[in-house]
Amino acid sequence: MEAVGQKSKSSGMVKTAMQVIRTNGLRGMYRGIGMTLMRDIPGGAVVFTTYELLKKHIREKWNDSYLPNFFAGGISSCVTWFFCYPQDIIKTRLQTRNQGSVKEVALEIWRQYGAKGFYRGINVVLCRSLITGSFSFFAMENVKRLLQNNGY
Repeated sequence: MEAVGQKSKSSGMVKTAMQVIRTNGLRGMYRGIGMTLMRDIPGGAVVFTTYELLKKHIREKWNDSYLPNFFAGGISSCVTWFFCYPQDIIKTRLQTRNQGSVKEVALEIWRQYGAKGFYRGINVVLCRSLITGSFSFFAMENVKRLLQNNGY
C-alpha cells in the first residue's frame, strides 16, 4: 500500500489492458470468460431461488418485514458461493496464467490439493458474502418497497 502523497505503483486500467492485448492479443482480455459464465449463470439461479425460498420460510416463522430479507440474503449468498466456488477457483487460475485449458487447470488443482483445493480460501469468501448478501438483499427489498409505495 502506498503512503499518502506517494504515486501509485499500479499502472492503471488502460495501461494494463494494453499490456494484456500486446502480450496475448484481444483474446487475452476474455481469458476465463467461459468459466465466469459457468460460475455466474448457475450462481444467479441459485442465489435468487434460495433467497426467495428462505425469505418465504423465515417470514412464516418470524412476522417481521425487514429481518427475513436480511437473513435470507446472507444465507443465500453463502449457499451460492459454496456452490460456485470451484468454478471461481478455476476461473482465477485461468486468468492469471497464459496457458492451460479448464480441464488442465482443474486436474492440476486436483493433483496438487485433492477436492479441498477447490475450496481453499472459501471461509473468507463466506464471511464476506454473508455480510454483503445480507445488506444487498435488505437494500434491494427496501428500495423495491419504496418504489412501490410511490407508484412505480
